[in-house]
Amino acid sequence: MPYTPPRPITLPSKVQGEEPYTSPVLNLHHQEIRILELLPGGSEHDSTIQCKFQKARLVDKPCYVALSYTWGAPAPTREISLDGNAFTVRNNLYQFLRTYRSYIDEQKRGSVIRYLWVDAICINQNDTRERNHQVALMKSIYSSAHHVVIWLGQWEDGFDAKGLSEFAYSVSHMDFQSVRSMSTAGFDAILALLQRQYWSRIWIVQEVVLAQSITLFYGNWCCDGPQLDWFLLTIENGRSLIIGSSAATVLRQRRKWHKQVKGGTSVRKFKTEGFEFYQLLEKYKDMESSDPRDKVYALLSLTAKDDLEAFSLEADYSKAPFQIYEHLLDAFQKYTLPSHDRMEEFARLLHHVFGWNYVPEKKDIALTRNLGAIRLWERDLM
Repeated sequence: MPYTPPRPITLPSKVQGEEPYTSPVLNLHHQEIRILELLPGGSEHDSTIQCKFQKARLVDKPCYVALSYTWGAPAPTREISLDGNAFTVRNNLYQFLRTYRSYIDEQKRGSVIRYLWVDAICINQNDTRERNHQVALMKSIYSSAHHVVIWLGQWEDGFDAKGLSEFAYSVSHMDFQSVRSMSTAGFDAILALLQRQYWSRIWIVQEVVLAQSITLFYGNWCCDGPQLDWFLLTIENGRSLIIGSSAATVLRQRRKWHKQVKGGTSVRKFKTEGFEFYQLLEKYKDMESSDPRDKVYALLSLTAKDDLEAFSLEADYSKAPFQIYEHLLDAFQKYTLPSHDRMEEFARLLHHVFGWNYVPEKKDIALTRNLGAIRLWERDLM
């Protein structure tokens, strides 16, 4: 289906070494984002990844692809060219840009979108105000994207290509019988994909759930979302390692979300679009993030409006984890009027979410039975 690229915006030329985020500057009072144009590759001898920034307002419905991936290790790093200046990215992102550029260059002109939204580049990570602003827009950014690309990383040596080919054949033909008769190697290959580190990252939950459509890339191999979804539904009564994986959990959450959005029967179970905040925390408490605050903020886009208002939840990276902890305890007490056991349960859940090892003793709670004591559990660690 043809698409209309964002209207080009003339950007001022940059001086070598100038901070890349001085232009285009985002208006934080509007739903503005930066979009990355991935330029075609040059000659074989010029392998530099070249990109340009454009600015767009979400209200104008720009056409772009949002990337869902893991940042990966801080080192080694690689350089790309951004608006003519050197810009440093981590290796995992660099490998995606190379792979995706080759992919779109091999397709017919205009058939693949080369405009991307990538958080590590499109958000100034050193500007707290901008970071807060963009995180608040995450729901719109991922749900408004033409589609979301899931990047599982580069193909690793030793991965069973034959098994993956068998899986790919089954899902491309949506052949139930071929899935039933798939070899152990085929199931092992898809299990290896669903156990990639990507699926353990907290941010990917909203990125996958909110997407209009998804495409999964593992190196040069790719699979459409409906094919993967069909496969998981087909084997739902077996293969517990696959069904119990984080990947399957996230994809089931995606199905529930889109039933709500499309007005399916399940929507009647919810007062508003979204899920109960407590349930989201519980379900994804073991997911990973480099910043413990993200274990809360990454779930806001999926939280029901009623809970967002009751908990007064919004991303604010100027707050320390303990301040968020206190805020959530206060809000939970006022909003739910919990029993003492329920309050203790929520406090323990937050300790787990934030990665704090200290767990209060039952006798401490029995003696004090008040919110102040629950707060003191963490202050003992400060």
